[in-house]
Amino acid sequence: MTTTGLKNSLIRRIKKFPKKKLKKIEGFIASLEGEGDEEATKEIMAIPGILEELKKAEESFKKGKFVRWKDIRKDV
Repeated sequence: MTTTGLKNSLIRRIKKFPKKKLKKIEGFIASLEGEGDEEATKEIMAIPGILEELKKAEESFKKGKFVRWKDIRKDV
């Protein structure tokens, strides 16, 4: 079956489900979309000193020590 065929089949079938089951389907789809996030998180957390740097950045932000994007952007 083609990708378009699969999508059409899913749409037809999903339309028949009650709200309670639709919520479960939505949650399942969200979990599928998030696959790979755990791997990316592990990769980021493996960077030496990353947590300390993030904490410093958060404190700086709270103190108002930041530059607004619109102040530094060029015509993008």
